[in-house]
Amino acid sequence: MGSEFTLREVKQIWAEAQQRCPPQVSGDRLETIYTEPSILGSGQKKDVQLCPEMELCVIDVLSNEWTERVPEDRHLVQFSAYLSGHIDSHGYLAGEHLIIASQQGYVGGSGIQPFHRVEGDNSCRRIGVDIHIEPVLFR
Repeated sequence: MGSEFTLREVKQIWAEAQQRCPPQVSGDRLETIYTEPSILGSGQKKDVQLCPEMELCVIDVLSNEWTERVPEDRHLVQFSAYLSGHIDSHGYLAGEHLIIASQQGYVGGSGIQPFHRVEGDNSCRRIGVDIHIEPVLFR
């Protein structure tokens, strides 16, 4: 098993990493490239603002072994698809277990995300996309 973090700790890790290696922002400020903090892995994530309520995140990372404990919180509707790699998510309600892997997709979210654990591992490079959408867009 690797390191274990809370959501607050992961946010702090990202904030500190951005101090050392500031994100690259496009001239129109619609695209931002972030370098994965070394404690979490290596690679990059690119966020593209498609419209005020929708964001595309392109992922190309090799994770270290880690677990993040995520509390119940507000969360956007999410669509995920990976060309390679996977991410494990273990819910604490009714023993839920979700693996988002290559050759499959995921659509989920309702505006509230239940308490869960997310695990990264270094078995393979994770390449894919996440699309985050504000629930208000579905009205």
